[in-house]
Amino acid sequence: MSLLLKNALSFLLRPLTWVFILCVLSALRRRRRLIWLWLAIAMLCIFGWSRFPWSLRRPLVRRCAPVTSPQPGVTNIVVLAAGGFSTDPSVPANGRAPEKYIYRLLEGIRIHREVPGSRVFVSVSVPKTSKDAQPLLNELATLVGVAPSDVIAVSGAENTAGEAELMVPCVGSGAFYLVTSDLHMRRALRIFKDHGLHPIPAPAGSCGRGDGERPSGPPPGGDERDGEGGERTAPGQSRGIQVAGAAT
Repeated sequence: MSLLLKNALSFLLRPLTWVFILCVLSALRRRRRLIWLWLAIAMLCIFGWSRFPWSLRRPLVRRCAPVTSPQPGVTNIVVLAAGGFSTDPSVPANGRAPEKYIYRLLEGIRIHREVPGSRVFVSVSVPKTSKDAQPLLNELATLVGVAPSDVIAVSGAENTAGEAELMVPCVGSGAFYLVTSDLHMRRALRIFKDHGLHPIPAPAGSCGRGDGERPSGPPPGGDERDGEGGERTAPGQSRGIQVAGAAT
């Protein structure tokens, strides 16, 4: 029921939904047809201009600094993957997952390489592809030179709250790195903490590359902060993504 309500609200909040409603009203109400039609065109132009939606999202992003020096003793990494993936075996593993999925996974693996004995738990929230998640992760781990046994798929959740519940037995009561996009990080941190967990924010896409959710330009206030508003990195500190020891 909660998932149905969430999908319904998400549909109603989409600009294209209201553009369609205004177009229908312009067709049904002859006396004010031009008013509804011009409102639809105006909304389409405003939300179609990329800088406007990015400006609405800007307060939510770049508040968490990337993890450049992992803390000793934090050996669990949770990756909230974005969306499903293709199950076509004729396509290479790196081509079956969406870009944001790969980018977040690579950020988790980057941290895993710097923390000996760590494990990466990847949340899979699309039921249709959950059974194929572990084989895909095994292939992706092999591609970047990581033992497949260190990258574990966790499936069955329908939303972020469900992901937090499933991660409780995986990470226990200790601290762990939580990898997701900057846009999703603040909400994910709050939900995981509400479940008694202790996440450390590890945003993917902090360089403005590989994550279509984030805008370009300077961060709000001109600095980088963690999920609670505290300073995390000094100006000029490296934020590059590194895989197998090579910076990109």
